[in-house]
Amino acid sequence: MQALLSFITEKQGEKTNILLKFKNNGSIYITPETTLTPISADLIHIEGATSSRGNVNDVYNWNDFSSAKIINKKEG
Repeated sequence: MQALLSFITEKQGEKTNILLKFKNNGSIYITPETTLTPISADLIHIEGATSSRGNVNDVYNWNDFSSAKIINKKEG
């Protein structure tokens, strides 16, 4: 999962927004301002993202995600 985290943080540095999709439906919208903090090899704390349920501030298992998709690149 380190490769996915590296990809996301690299894209955040490029001011890119990313949609992390769950295997069982739903997704989390990650912006350059989102904080991703690894807790263990499988767990990550995500804060400052949004989902259909509102603001995200929770711990997730990397194995629950099915894909990461670049949404758009912010200009400027």
